[in-house]
Amino acid sequence: MVNKNKKQKQPSYIESLRLPVWVIIIGLIFWFYIVAKNYYSIHPVAWPFRDISSLITIISDFVLVLIKDIIIILMFASVSVIAYRIGQQIIKWLNLQISGLEYIIFCIGTGLSIIIFLMFGLGVLGLLYRMPFQIGLVICLAISIWKIKLPSLKNDIPEKLDFGWWFLIGIITLFVLLNIGMVFMPEIFYDSLVYHLACPNFYLIHHKIMPMEFLMHSNIPSNMQMLYLLAITLKDEILAKMFHFGTGLFIMLLVYSTCKNIFSTKTGIISAAIFYSIPMVAMNSWTCGNDIGLSFFFTLAFCSFLNWLHKKNNGFLFLSAFFSGMTLGAKYTGIFPVIGLGIAVATVLFINEPFWKATKKIIIWGLVVFALVAPWLIKNYVFTGNPVQPFLYKTFGGQNMKIDGGGKGVATFPLKIFNFNVKEFILFPWRNTIEGNDSQSYMGALLLFMLPLLVLPKKVDSKIKYSLVCFIAAYVFWFLGAPVYRHLLASLVCLAIVVGWATTAVSAFIPFIKWIVSAVCITNLLALYSIAFSMTRFYKPFGGNETKDEFLSKTKPTYPNPPYSVILWLNKNIPADSKVLFVGESKSYYMQRDFISYSVETNLQPLMEFLKASKDANAFRTLLQEKRVTHFLINYREAVRVNSSYKTFYWTESERKIFDEFWKKYIKFEYFDEGVYLYSVLPVGSQNNPKEACLNILEELEKKNWANNSLLMVFTENKMWDSVIDEYETYLYYGYDVKKQLEYLYQLRGQKSTGVPGLRNENK
Repeated sequence: MVNKNKKQKQPSYIESLRLPVWVIIIGLIFWFYIVAKNYYSIHPVAWPFRDISSLITIISDFVLVLIKDIIIILMFASVSVIAYRIGQQIIKWLNLQISGLEYIIFCIGTGLSIIIFLMFGLGVLGLLYRMPFQIGLVICLAISIWKIKLPSLKNDIPEKLDFGWWFLIGIITLFVLLNIGMVFMPEIFYDSLVYHLACPNFYLIHHKIMPMEFLMHSNIPSNMQMLYLLAITLKDEILAKMFHFGTGLFIMLLVYSTCKNIFSTKTGIISAAIFYSIPMVAMNSWTCGNDIGLSFFFTLAFCSFLNWLHKKNNGFLFLSAFFSGMTLGAKYTGIFPVIGLGIAVATVLFINEPFWKATKKIIIWGLVVFALVAPWLIKNYVFTGNPVQPFLYKTFGGQNMKIDGGGKGVATFPLKIFNFNVKEFILFPWRNTIEGNDSQSYMGALLLFMLPLLVLPKKVDSKIKYSLVCFIAAYVFWFLGAPVYRHLLASLVCLAIVVGWATTAVSAFIPFIKWIVSAVCITNLLALYSIAFSMTRFYKPFGGNETKDEFLSKTKPTYPNPPYSVILWLNKNIPADSKVLFVGESKSYYMQRDFISYSVETNLQPLMEFLKASKDANAFRTLLQEKRVTHFLINYREAVRVNSSYKTFYWTESERKIFDEFWKKYIKFEYFDEGVYLYSVLPVGSQNNPKEACLNILEELEKKNWANNSLLMVFTENKMWDSVIDEYETYLYYGYDVKKQLEYLYQLRGQKSTGVPGLRNENK
């Protein structure tokens, strides 16, 4: 229930620092110089706007996009209100004393957890239909709004702060605006298109949670994917992106409110700023990934832990276990922060309680965590026979996984525990923070700048000590497991709060520290805007003018060789009961027809496996019929790109002969664009006239060893002028001067028919 008591007295700052202030200032200036010199030589600061008019255009575009897509914001708000009312009942049942903004976020997090399991249950029962969900949203919203009561937020509003603190709040607000702007960019994140969105979309097509035999990622814990399933059932992937962005926003607000209530307002502001300004946090907020969502559930668990230490209410201990289970149910890598928190909980219990009583509580804590992730383990066992698919594949088996064939997935990732290096362990944070530059590793320099402040306070709050235990334990297990910074993201919440507390304490003696925080945040913001602009310069709200279909049809630096234009065509033109086999392509989201896809980095390719199971071309065709495959979608550009790294075409010569015979007899061309071809399988009893047979482009690429220029060579040698033009138009899109070549090809095509079966004849 809401705590209606008077405003709690804020804890005082520490009594003193370990060193004289003048010594600390000299030391910090030296440290700041070293960090800045190394970091900004790799990440130079640049003003990203050409002139004031471009900035005005971007702002106006941003406002117009928000107005145009206000329905997305309203639907996100509606789900949040419903989640709040659900969570409100559970928080009340637990008799937890929480107030204000912190109470609201805890209620929303609890309610979203219940909604996740509701979606899972409806998916298992085969009740995934758009119209009932949309009607249900309206009904549930009406019930939730009826007699709704929100706690007062008066105590959450910062008071008696000087301009420097408000300036920092303003900068973080700009991060929020940048991130929400990126929500409305079409989804191009590879992981989202291959599984984070593709799996929920597959379930929605079937109206049921179904096995995806060749997509290992469909068998990882999927709490966030259930929220995405809700989003695309109600609307589309932009609403799903709004959910992921929203969890990041909730993290920032929860860190602020919890730290404000337990430590001080300034600690809340700096801790929230440290975490939310990390470029990696923003970049992951722009996508339908699961790392920010995982971090949200862990933040709820960690803040429950802090409240347990602060208020001595065991209801918070239960809540920390509950949200730890939700963390682990979002992704296997949630094991790192959950282990860290578990060790911190055990440390507190063994220090303060008798051994057997502490042991009993730890066991109960662990059982609650396990109970929350158990539904996903049961699903995995039912679908694959391996409850922890893809791990322990040597014991339980790994369904259609690349194990001995060069797989590069998480299950075959070499653990650091087997090649531990003390020097690398110590220097890893420095090196990877300085060099990190993408969504996997871009940390920014703020934590590195402020890290020395941890040792300066003479008297350290016990809650900060236990928070540090939580982070260090998580860091050690993370480093010994799979040390990719993105997998440490949730644990950075602990570090942000610890560093935020220390920074606030030191700033009481050295006020300019908060300006250093603001300055570094600004550099992160400018860097993030430049990245956002490079990703979206052809699309609003960042000054572009492409439509969604145009944007998604063209290759981008982080969006290679998209199949979107062909998927768009087949959604409109092939029968509703069709089933498409993906070849050389994994990005299956946006499909509205049944499909078989795979992950190039972790899974065996279904085409290769179907050929291995067939003794001849007729047997292969019979197998496709059993699988109900009616069409092939082949992305030749992508096949050339990935085959050199992942060896996705691992067929034998005899299997190639089977495929070649089948191809020439039973395949009909339908459509192509951007290097992606759609073919149909001829009906039973039909086969091609030899003169009408489609060229087996895969075989031609194999003969050329999948060289980078092999596709253009195949098209040219076989006089496939439409396809040659398609390749050159892509070069032109990238800015290459190929106008003369295109003019010649246009003339050539106008003078001569393509003469090759399997090509569309319309001019482009």
